[in-house]
Amino acid sequence: MRPGDVVVGVMAGAQETKVRPAVGIASATYLAERSDVLVGILTTKLPKEPGSTDHILLDGDRQDSVRSRASEHTC
Repeated sequence: MRPGDVVVGVMAGAQETKVRPAVGIASATYLAERSDVLVGILTTKLPKEPGSTDHILLDGDRQDSVRSRASEHTC
């Protein structure tokens, strides 16, 4: 696995456990030295108030993208 790779796995969510996409957020050095992997879950269901570790990704990183086309990355 490399940083930025997208993976799919069975992960617990706020209301249910299901197959979800995630992106690798660990550095190449971290991944070379450790046997575990750090991923951030990707979702299109945005919270009303993002948390301090949430990052909202806009379509094409354009500031004028509409909220319905945004995804959230949660650590």
